[in-house]
Amino acid sequence: MDKDYLIFDFQSILTQQKEKHAGEERFDKLMESVDENSVIEDMPFYKDYLSQFDVEQAFDGLNLSAEEETVLSRDDLYLLLRLVSASLSSKYKIIYDKPSNTVDLSITVESGGQSVTRNLADLGSSQLKRLFEIYVNELFEFSICEFDAEEQERFEAEQEDRLMLFEKEVRQLREQLRKKRLFFDMDNVLVDFQSGLDRIDEETKKEYRAKGPDDKDRLDEIPGLFSKMDPIPGAIEAVHKLAEVYDVFILSTAPWKNPSAWSDKVLWVTKYLDDVFHKRMIITHRKDLVEGDYLIDDRGKNGTSEFKGEWIHFGSERFPDWDAVLEYLLGNK
Repeated sequence: MDKDYLIFDFQSILTQQKEKHAGEERFDKLMESVDENSVIEDMPFYKDYLSQFDVEQAFDGLNLSAEEETVLSRDDLYLLLRLVSASLSSKYKIIYDKPSNTVDLSITVESGGQSVTRNLADLGSSQLKRLFEIYVNELFEFSICEFDAEEQERFEAEQEDRLMLFEKEVRQLREQLRKKRLFFDMDNVLVDFQSGLDRIDEETKKEYRAKGPDDKDRLDEIPGLFSKMDPIPGAIEAVHKLAEVYDVFILSTAPWKNPSAWSDKVLWVTKYLDDVFHKRMIITHRKDLVEGDYLIDDRGKNGTSEFKGEWIHFGSERFPDWDAVLEYLLGNK
């Protein structure tokens, strides 16, 4: 696929290299398959090294400030990002601005004991063109340099280090992009448990109430109970607001001795929140085994108090209702 370069001119750099290295055996060998129609993507140093820096995937879905502030095309920019990341002669840092979803690159060049740091978006067209020349010329020089075995090993190790650094920078960027994971309990958080009990006849409730001082109520074992419950006031609206900011899931527990509760909970979610939680529901008695950033739950049971993220205690003095939860979580986005 042809690239749409506006500033980068490979043939111009190629002409400079031919003038500089005319008649040199190693250069002539490198040029054997290169002609006036060749592009940088045809070069061995691109195929074997540069292509491993997958900037297209790394910056997918992001605004690139240099594209907005300079005359670079997206292809120019991707190539320059690839060249900077692969270069052994300069340092760089990926800078991410979350409000604008924009990425820039801070480049540091050291020369004569001094270092100069500039952001890519702040450079003019002549400076950007010069950067292309510097980095591509560097690749040509390394390609025709005659290393001994020890130097070759050291050179390849440095290239491997640059690739590892790039992958580390991309992982850090993706961590910044990652939505925090938010789990919702159901009973008395999303779902009004009492509203379901109010729809059960007294005779049935009597059957599941404690029969003596050593017994306890088993009302949550009433078949079909969990399909009859209303949403907690404000819950549906709150879920939709939070789903815009967080990676959201249901994390609930169902009574072990009430098999219908498991399916009833799915039916309830399908009825009220399928647009948000379709196939994003976990039912477990060990919530502490699930990894996430926040868990909204009204009780510390079933692993909630040992949850490795932050437990938002719904119904507590700090989080008495959904307005309080929204104020806190949307302030922490």
